[in-house]
Amino acid sequence: MYSVLYVDDEPLLLGITKVYLEKDGDLSVDTVESPEEAISILKDRPYDIVVSDYQMPGMDGIEFLKELRRSGNDIPFIIFTGKGREEVVIEAFESGADSYLQKGGDPKAQFAELVHKIKKSVNGHNAETALAESEMKFRGIVENSPDLIIRRDSEGVAVYVSPSSEKLLGYKPEELIGLHYSEILGPEETERVERHNSILYSGGKPGPIQLKIRKKDGSYADLESSAVFLNGRDASDGVQTISRDISSRREAENSIREKDELYVNLAENVPGMIYVIDEGGRLLYLNNSAASGLGKKKEEVLGKTLFEIFPEEQAEGHMKGVLGVLRSGEPFYREMIESLPTGDFWFSVSLLPLKDHDGISTGVLGVSYDITSRKTTEEALKRSEIQYAETLDAVTDAVFVVDRDLKFLLVNKAFRRLSGELGFEIPDDISGPGMRDLLRFLPPAVFDEYGKFFPDGKTVSGEEEIVLPGGTVVVASTKIPVFSDGDVIRVVTVIHDITRKKEWGRGLKTGA
Repeated sequence: MYSVLYVDDEPLLLGITKVYLEKDGDLSVDTVESPEEAISILKDRPYDIVVSDYQMPGMDGIEFLKELRRSGNDIPFIIFTGKGREEVVIEAFESGADSYLQKGGDPKAQFAELVHKIKKSVNGHNAETALAESEMKFRGIVENSPDLIIRRDSEGVAVYVSPSSEKLLGYKPEELIGLHYSEILGPEETERVERHNSILYSGGKPGPIQLKIRKKDGSYADLESSAVFLNGRDASDGVQTISRDISSRREAENSIREKDELYVNLAENVPGMIYVIDEGGRLLYLNNSAASGLGKKKEEVLGKTLFEIFPEEQAEGHMKGVLGVLRSGEPFYREMIESLPTGDFWFSVSLLPLKDHDGISTGVLGVSYDITSRKTTEEALKRSEIQYAETLDAVTDAVFVVDRDLKFLLVNKAFRRLSGELGFEIPDDISGPGMRDLLRFLPPAVFDEYGKFFPDGKTVSGEEEIVLPGGTVVVASTKIPVFSDGDVIRVVTVIHDITRKKEWGRGLKTGA
């Protein structure tokens, strides 16, 4: 749907134009009688296009257009007027109008032409906006990329160099522009590049090539480069190369190779998945369990990036965790569901930074254990607790469950009802407060008794008098321990109000 703001000082024409334009079905038209009113509306509401008469009292259509352009508003604008003088048309286009249409003639044909111009102007403007945003986004990516991006002409001479050249090689971009690639490579490396290019130029796909490139200070940087044709077909328009510094990756690879064989054997035989990933997301090492979990042979995945192993969305999630550890230098742990060729599994994932001698993180060591069985048990326990809660709600005695910190885990309906009768309310959400928060009227000895109850682990029954502002209540209570691995982990308390029973008993004694 195209939103149109139509401006004309003739009310009758406003109505007719709105009806004709909206008959198309793709246009929604609002109308105003003056440019001043239109300017005010455009400050608060966006439209796809403005259609304006030329000759109007006060501000005319072209002055209206100029005012919009001065304010930075580039909304598509069509002059729709009965004035057809050539100088008006010229001024309209010079002022930034997208199109011009003269009123008069067959209404059906005229409005059909106006609908066509509206759609063409809006679509053209949207396309230009999208292109500008795309170019800006691409330039932002290129200008801020840590990788070295070089465009070379058909002769191999650099015509564009990204700003990362200064960080990677010590050269400012302008120092490399105009240089042939052989001027920063040794003789052997130049030959390798030429062999690589011959495969590319003949239509092959040679893949990345690892090179030692001479830096400005005379030392060499280890880079991995990939090349593509600028026009996608041949080298007539030149070649673009993207090069990544793999010095830290090689250090990480060397570090792994230098590890004692004992640790390698240990990693190969533990049930958990162990793997090493560099800062580029490339898999440098994985043990037998990890390869088995991926359903691949080691040689099929070693050296590949996460994006070559996993679907894009899955790879992005893994890469986010890797980069987080590299930036913080701190370990990271989480439990997550992972989709593998053999199915969906729960894993506990630990990511640990691998640091060089200077304390800089160069890679990540990952350890993942399959905890699907534990998660399944936890879900079964949750379902069991829900059934347990439903059962307790059917009990007429008041029941509540607390953990070792005296935090409420469960209360039944009878306990909530008894609480209301005693003058205090139990909130719907009991995950935060504990006994000391909600049962403040109880003497400290009650809480101390619970504190002793956990190490003792014995069922305790008794009667207690509770003094409340409205009187004294007598309850019979039973505290039942719940054990796990020999330790008391929670206490179930069952309460029965025996106040009336006690009063009745005292009445019998008095009567006797």
